[in-house]
Amino acid sequence: MPSSDETLKRMDRRVEDILADIPGYLDAFENAELFTGPSAYFHAKTMCLRNQAEDLCDVLWNDDFLESLYATLTAWGMHRMGPGNTKLLNFTAFCQTIRAQEEAFVALNAYPLHDLPEDSVPHVAEQIWACLAAIKVSPANARMVSSTKVCHHILPQLIPPIDREYTLRFFYGRSELTINEGDAFVEMFRRLYRIASEVDVTPF
Repeated sequence: MPSSDETLKRMDRRVEDILADIPGYLDAFENAELFTGPSAYFHAKTMCLRNQAEDLCDVLWNDDFLESLYATLTAWGMHRMGPGNTKLLNFTAFCQTIRAQEEAFVALNAYPLHDLPEDSVPHVAEQIWACLAAIKVSPANARMVSSTKVCHHILPQLIPPIDREYTLRFFYGRSELTINEGDAFVEMFRRLYRIASEVDVTPF
């Protein structure tokens, strides 16, 4: 079941606030220096390997890329020693679940978020969610956070990473969802599309 009209309207107001001062929010993010150390280092290394590849399939079958992505996700807090489900699967299983979605990745690779035709956004969002839901990199049943962090590095022009502390709090005002993950992803994706389509991405 999707969110209430009141929640959706609040989400839209927050998007309006972002669009009203993109430079100010970017400056605030940079000044906060929240994204440093190993989390930034391995992310940059992974994106460098992604951008060097001429073909998406080459990326998916490149062990160096997947090892760097594995390290990035660990640095992003997705693997902790001890009990609990905050863990990544072993590297072999990690590679298998990503490579199993090769066909879906190739199909989605044609879509840049900022340049999607507006009437295609719901369909593309559903396609993305089907791919995200099929990827299992963690023992946890929840897929959205872990899978978007994986897929952002594979399709950076289309899929933004989603986390609980910032993304969910921004859109829903809380770190845990009370609706289905698939519905939540579509709701957020439609609003992230609006931001991407209305902001001049050339400087970035």
